[in-house]
Amino acid sequence: MSWVVVAISTAIVLQGASAWQKYETSEDQANALAREGNQKAEQRAIQARKLAGQQKASFVSSGISITGTEGTAGFILKDTYKTGLEDVNQIKENYNTKSGSVMSMARAQLMSDMSKMAMTASGLGGGGGAAGATPSTASMGQMTGSAGNVNPTSGVFSGASASGIPA
Repeated sequence: MSWVVVAISTAIVLQGASAWQKYETSEDQANALAREGNQKAEQRAIQARKLAGQQKASFVSSGISITGTEGTAGFILKDTYKTGLEDVNQIKENYNTKSGSVMSMARAQLMSDMSKMAMTASGLGGGGGAAGATPSTASMGQMTGSAGNVNPTSGVFSGASASGIPA
């Protein structure tokens, strides 16, 4: 096995390990965001229950009846719980969106990194397999040609022509 093959193989393995490590780090970040969202939602739920309890105690100490959901006191307590529940749901939704966004970007980055690995493996990464390198068009000169066709049955490519491509 030539040293070039070993070097390219090593580069591919290192790129793969790096890509996967970045993905796992993003996964950890997404999980941390989900945990944080659950904690914040639980804190808001506790806060809403405390507020409703304080309101209830205030009504009772003032001689205001809170039986049932009729009357001003009942509506206020009901609204306090409803607002608290809406806040909890909004917090969870916001953190789920953030977590999902982190994972979406991580998947896109992983696919990009995998494409670079494939480019390196096939030697198409520009300049001898370095992924992402782009040759200068100024040194290439004018190129012309036709794309040709692929036979869908046999998969054979034919009919391509090109001129002006340096050897």
